[in-house]
Amino acid sequence: MNKKVRWITETAVMLALLVALQALTKGFGQFVTGSCVNLVLAMAALSGGLWSGVAVAVLSPFCAYALGIGPAFLQLVPCVALGNAVYAVLFALLVGKWL
Repeated sequence: MNKKVRWITETAVMLALLVALQALTKGFGQFVTGSCVNLVLAMAALSGGLWSGVAVAVLSPFCAYALGIGPAFLQLVPCVALGNAVYAVLFALLVGKWL
């Protein structure tokens, strides 16, 4: 399998998993949902690489907003995306270096 196709597939699966977890844990509160989001971002950054983690981190708030499970205001979505991207980059660079 082509490396690019594998990367796109892994990234898409992680994005779908993240959006599904957000939908399933929405009723449990921000602490549970945020923990699940961070777990999937970490998995994406470690399994698919730095750019896979960043892609999932940036796309997921927009998908969540479109499905009505993300931030209530559209103006907050880029802020959440940026925070997620920073988390994914730091996780991939700091933790990925030790694994």
